Amino acid sequence: MVKKIKENKSIPFLVNKINLSPFIWDTDGSVVWQDLGGTLLPYPFSSLLLEEARFPEVRAIAPSPPQLTFLGSGDFHFLSLFLLEKVEQPFVLLLLDHHSDAQESAFGPLLSCGGWLRWAVELPLLVEARLWGPDPDQSPGLPAKCRIFTGEPAEALWGGPHPFYLSLDKDLLREEVLPLGWDQGETGEEELWELLVGKRRLLAADICGEPPDHPIDFHPGKEAARQQSERLNQRILQLLGA
Repeated sequence: MVKKIKENKSIPFLVNKINLSPFIWDTDGSVVWQDLGGTLLPYPFSSLLLEEARFPEVRAIAPSPPQLTFLGSGDFHFLSLFLLEKVEQPFVLLLLDHHSDAQESAFGPLLSCGGWLRWAVELPLLVEARLWGPDPDQSPGLPAKCRIFTGEPAEALWGGPHPFYLSLDKDLLREEVLPLGWDQGETGEEELWELLVGKRRLLAADICGEPPDHPIDFHPGKEAARQQSERLNQRILQLLGA
C-alpha cells in the first residue's frame, strides 16, 4: 500500500512511503526480539531448502498484498518469491544484495536463498529485476530479465514507468558496518541510505540479512552485530515509512 503524494517537479524522483507497520516472518528468531513493532508471521519449517510441495503452505502465510516484511537471516531470502507472487500489477524488482541469488540449483527442484531469483523471473507481472551489489564477473548466465547496475545513482535504479518492489539483503554492507560472519559486499551505510531515500513508486519491500540467532552461528562480536542490525532496521523503517 503506497502513500500518494503530489509529484514535485523540482526533484528528479517521487518519494513515497509504505504506510503500514511491518510484518515479521519468524523464520529463525533473529528479528522477533527487535523493537520494530508490527505483526508476527509463523514459519513452520526448519529447513533452509523448500520443496515445491510445501509452497502452498508458505503462500497461505505470506501477507496479501505485500507491504514491508522482515525475513530474518539471508538464508530465508527465498521467501521473497512468495511476496512477489502477491503483487497484482506489472512491477520492477530492485534487489540490493551482495549476491545475485540467481544460481543454477545444486539441489534439484528445491527453492534456496542462492537461486530464488530464477523462480521469480518467471512471474508474468515481473517486468525486470535490477540488481545492485553483485559483482558482474561473479554472476554469469543471469536470466534475461535481470540487469546488474554498478555505480549508477539512485535516479537510474528507480527510473522508468513501473512501480517497484524492493528486496534488501544486508550482506550488501561492508563488514565494519554490520559483521555477519560470511561473504559481504562493500556498500557503506550512508550509501545505502542514499539508495533508499531515492525510492519512487514503492509498492512493497522485504528485508533480510540478520546476524543468525542460532547458537552454532556464534562469531566474535555477535551481540554487537545484533544491536547494530536492530539500529539499521529501525532506520530502514523510518525511510520506508512504517
